[in-house]
Order: sequence, then structure tokens, then C-alpha cells
Amino acid sequence: MIRPQALTFEDCIRIVAPAGVLKAGDLDSATHILQHWGLKVETGTHVFDSHGFFSSTESGRLADFQDALDDDVVKAIFCARGGFGTGKILDKIDFRNFLTNPKWIIGFSDITLLHLKLHSIGAMSIHGMVARQLGGSVDNESAESLRKILFGEENVVYRIGPSYLNTTGNVRAPIVGGNLTLLCNNIGTPSDISFDGKILFVEDINEPFYAIDRHFNQLSRSGKLHDLAGLIAGEFTGSKDTEPPYDKTVYEIIQEYTATGNYPACFGFPVGHGRRNLPIPFSADCILDVQKRGVRIEFMVG
Repeated sequence: MIRPQALTFEDCIRIVAPAGVLKAGDLDSATHILQHWGLKVETGTHVFDSHGFFSSTESGRLADFQDALDDDVVKAIFCARGGFGTGKILDKIDFRNFLTNPKWIIGFSDITLLHLKLHSIGAMSIHGMVARQLGGSVDNESAESLRKILFGEENVVYRIGPSYLNTTGNVRAPIVGGNLTLLCNNIGTPSDISFDGKILFVEDINEPFYAIDRHFNQLSRSGKLHDLAGLIAGEFTGSKDTEPPYDKTVYEIIQEYTATGNYPACFGFPVGHGRRNLPIPFSADCILDVQKRGVRIEFMVG
């Protein structure tokens, strides 16, 4: 798996918007913080075009992303926000220059599709906050962990408390995943990937309980859950019950699909649409150690 080089002082990072529309001022905080980290910050030409639901037209969004990929001065690409739209340009992106000059690409939610594409061509990326979040709406650990991964300072270690739903065990394997809805949307596409032998992490937002069950049923029926090395259930922000009630929590729904698997599983990891959105180096080797006393997760990126 190709790992981009660590950033150094005065490297250039470019913010692009392959999906949803932005407002003036949305990137001010991110720009300030990235500059404080010692980086030069550029913004794609079409980031603030504001084309209805999208940041720009498909051609504008594609041009910005392609230019950031092909510009050797740019050492990392920070996606401005999620929403919808990445999948509409994904198959038109030319990654040939990127594969000879890889760079970190950061984002989550709709950017899940981009991470899956990068994994399918053999490159690592960072599932983490989008640029619009960097600042007041994200906690210090999420921001500082992102900085450490980008600058390659050390392996990143997270610890969380126990859950009665956890399955104990210890495994080291590559990690993949992201937004649950988009993981299902990706099945059968040119960037479809295998989850076999990998640790899968999942999160989502505003999904009814039955929809989460439906998504996991699709993953199960398509064989995606059959040979996992481990599972990390993140946050399901804004998920809601129905009337009549579904009679299970989100994590209980997920646990039904993973309980028979012979692998460690943990529930309640802070990745997703909440204030804590700990970055995950997508495709990196991960140690998932789930014990009764708590969970330790380490990523091999330092």
C-alpha cells in the first residue's frame, strides 16, 4: 500500500470541495489552524462557486480536484465538506500522476467514496474531519491527532471504555470503512473493494434504525461481513427510532450481524459526525485490542 510522505514545515496544502456547497467564512478557521501548523494554504479555484446543492458544477469540482492531484507543489488535499457529489466526479478523476507522487487526502462522510477508490488503487488516505469542521466544532484530540498523522510524528493510539456489546480479542490488519450508507452505495461500482481480512469501521448520520439494519443486511448478503478481521462501530449521530418502535438500539442492530464472527468488535468509537471525529489512516495497519477493561486502537503511520 502506497503511503504518502509526511508533511514538513511550509509544505502546501490545498482545500478543494468535491461535494456540497460552502458559505463565505466556512474555511477561515481551518486556514488559520493549518497556517499555525506551519503549512501554506491554498484554496481551489471553484470552491465557492455555489452551484445549487453543490460547491460548483461537476466540471468545476473535477477541475479543482484534478489540479490539486497533479500539482507537485501541493503535498496534501483537504476536502472542504461532505454532503453529496463526490461520486458524480469520481470515475472521471485521473490518478496516474498521483500514484507516482502520492499525497495525503483528508475528509469523511461523502468523501468515503474517495477513500474507497484510493484503497482500490493501492494508496493510503485519512478518514477525518473536513476542513469546514477544523476549529471550534471539533475537539482538540481530533485536530492534534490529524496533525500528528500528517507530519508522521508517531503512531497514533486511541483508548476508549468498554461496552457490554464488545467482542474481546486482539488483531492486526488493514483498516477500511467510513459512512455506512456510502459503503453500501459503493458495492458493484468500479471502486468496490473486499473487506476480507480487514478491520471495518462504520458511522452514519440521520439514518432510521430500520435503514441501518437494511444497510447491514446488504453488507451481509453481499458477503462483505463474512471474513472480517475486526469491526469498529463509530457514532450514528441523529439516528432515530420509528413508530412502532424498532425495539433495538443502533449498536444492538449491528451486533446481531457481528456476534457470530470470530473477530474482535468494539462499539462507541468516536468517529463520525459528532464533535469528536478521531482521524483514521485509511488502509493503514491497525492493532485492534478489545478487552473487558477497554479498547486500545493503534495505527502504524509514524
